[in-house]
Amino acid sequence: MISRMNRIEIVGPLALLDPVLLTVQNRGVLHIEEIPLAAYGERGLLHRVSLSEEQLSEQRQLGELLEILGDSISHIPEGLRAGVERLPDYSERYHSFESQEVSAIAYASRSMHAKVRSFARRERNIQDDIQSLASYEDVVTTFTPLVVAHERIESYDFAGVVLDQKSRMSRSLLKERLKALTSGAFDYYESSISDRRIAVLIGYDRKFAEPVHAFLIDAGIGEMNVPRRLRGKPFDDALAELRRDIEELRTRKADLEAQSSSFYAEQGTTLVALHNVCRDRYARFEAVATVATTRYVFVLHGWVPGREVDGLSADLSLMSEGKVVVRSLRVGRSERPPVQLNNSALFKPFEPLIALFPLPRYGSLDPTIYIGSIFPPIFGLMLGDIGYGVLVGLGALIVRLLSGTRAMLRKLSIVALWCAGFSVLFGFVFGELFGELGHKLIGLEPLWQPRFSFTGEHKAETLLGYMAIAIAIGVFHVLLGLVLGIINYHRSGEHHMVIENISKITGVLVMLLFAGRLSELLPAVFTHIGIAVLVVFVVLMIYQIMHRPLQGFMLPLELVSTLGNILSYVRIMAIGLVSVVLAFLANMFGGMSGNIVLAVVIAVLVHALNLALGIVDPTIQGLRLHYVEFFSKFFVGGGKPYSPFRKIGGITV
Repeated sequence: MISRMNRIEIVGPLALLDPVLLTVQNRGVLHIEEIPLAAYGERGLLHRVSLSEEQLSEQRQLGELLEILGDSISHIPEGLRAGVERLPDYSERYHSFESQEVSAIAYASRSMHAKVRSFARRERNIQDDIQSLASYEDVVTTFTPLVVAHERIESYDFAGVVLDQKSRMSRSLLKERLKALTSGAFDYYESSISDRRIAVLIGYDRKFAEPVHAFLIDAGIGEMNVPRRLRGKPFDDALAELRRDIEELRTRKADLEAQSSSFYAEQGTTLVALHNVCRDRYARFEAVATVATTRYVFVLHGWVPGREVDGLSADLSLMSEGKVVVRSLRVGRSERPPVQLNNSALFKPFEPLIALFPLPRYGSLDPTIYIGSIFPPIFGLMLGDIGYGVLVGLGALIVRLLSGTRAMLRKLSIVALWCAGFSVLFGFVFGELFGELGHKLIGLEPLWQPRFSFTGEHKAETLLGYMAIAIAIGVFHVLLGLVLGIINYHRSGEHHMVIENISKITGVLVMLLFAGRLSELLPAVFTHIGIAVLVVFVVLMIYQIMHRPLQGFMLPLELVSTLGNILSYVRIMAIGLVSVVLAFLANMFGGMSGNIVLAVVIAVLVHALNLALGIVDPTIQGLRLHYVEFFSKFFVGGGKPYSPFRKIGGITV
């Protein structure tokens, strides 16, 4: 439901403006609105508050602190940041900074920021060093075992080259040329680096170093590059030192990460508390721009939920010793109060399902309770299987356990649990446990009837029974939407739309009554009732033609469209039948395999596919029936979000 809002005016001595704003912020219930008659520079009864030079200086300083503290907070690991404001010492630290002068807050903020920047700078430097050596790492990793495995003789040198893996000819030519240059006194070792590169280690007597290096340069065979400071050293020594450098950098990085994690674990609460204190102080300066004043008095307007007015009034009266007055203002028809959804714990988890729509307009109906009451049964009617329902419920419980502080996931997991519960319920109604497997294994029988019987003389009856349920839901849902539309249009004063919705309802009833009589499902007395309702429909149509000709002449087409909305609910039956058939095929294919292991694998795979479709299709189609067929009958959007002036950390003094 939508909370009732009161438009209030707060009036008090100008000297109490700052403590009043602090009290209002602490209470956190006033949605402030700027008083339009007050303007800068006007000479009249009301004008804007002008901040003093000292206040402007403090505001600028707070803006700078918010920037550096925002940068500091961005470095806190996400896992630590998410739960900081719920830690026991957060409130204590917030209060300690709240009572300090801005100069003390600035000193603490800049000190903390300096430490954060120090960690960030050191980490960046180490990371840059690691990246500069990263190009050597895979080659070093390949060459090191070759060098270690072949101990260098005193007069021996090594050279490392990297060749194309596919070029066998170049490696053969390299061996032949080395053999000629060293009179056959050389060693050749190779190892794969990747699919495209191969590492080759060449060992030779030091007296052949000059011709070997000259050959490698002339042939365009690049030796393994090493940092400039290591290029004068023997290859195996440079290789060992390079590997030590990489390992040392990684160790230093790990140590630094441990230090920074420890710092953020200890000081993350302080950083967040400092940021929130600065943000809340800055917000009070911003709120001053919405206040109007005379020479001695300030005036503040805003919206407060009806249940919160007395509490706010009591706080302001206590703070000012009765000098600040709160009074309710009359709400004009053209005014649009902000909207706060205030649903019970039972229906609050369903609020994300209407998040794709704009907020309902103040004074209209909140659709949350209706989608929360009807969507899970429709979902369960389409899935309708005990086994699938249990699996969906287990998945929802796992999501809820893993969701942590993510409120959206926690709410959606509750929605999924309701859907799972109705799936299990309808599974008993239709006697389905992974299709007909429950009947075969444990003799499960439907409490009512199967959704569809593949054999027997009652196949058509089961199908028609399932279809009748779907259409009955459509009739109820669409007529409920039209009734809710009558309520909304009556509240907004659109009486011609009230008449139109009543006309649609009578038209639908006429069609249902005559369809029931023609199919002999209803006794003869309903013929007279149908004629009476038809007369009412004709009278309403004539009334519409006389007062709103276009709407009156379009009424039959609107009625056909409404009938189409009702028939759209047949998709409930269609999706349910697809689920039944896939479950049947899963069990049939498993039984045809002739091997118990293969049968289980096939059955599990097809049932998994059916479960995936059984979650996605009922969700999409169930929401579509609400958004298109149901909401279109009554939903009025355009609500302004309720955004109270409060402390962002949720701390009250």
